[in-house]
Amino acid sequence: MGCLVLPPLDLRSRRFSVSERTVQFWRRQVSSLTDIIDRYAMCVRYAQIEDAFERFEEEANSLCEATDRMVQPAIDEERGK
Repeated sequence: MGCLVLPPLDLRSRRFSVSERTVQFWRRQVSSLTDIIDRYAMCVRYAQIEDAFERFEEEANSLCEATDRMVQPAIDEERGK
């Protein structure tokens, strides 16, 4: 049975530029969407929230992909590929 290969230290020590305070702010913004009656105004507000969230989403996806590239060879080896 092979050992799980851990990501290198630079991946494990990576920090996101988003704080808990930022996440709470996004949650409040999303909750405020229910108060908007005009659908066009709601779409504009949603787009603003999505734009703010997009950078974090890109960072998280990048870390996930890098981790997968590090772990997948060990998974393949275990499966006999």
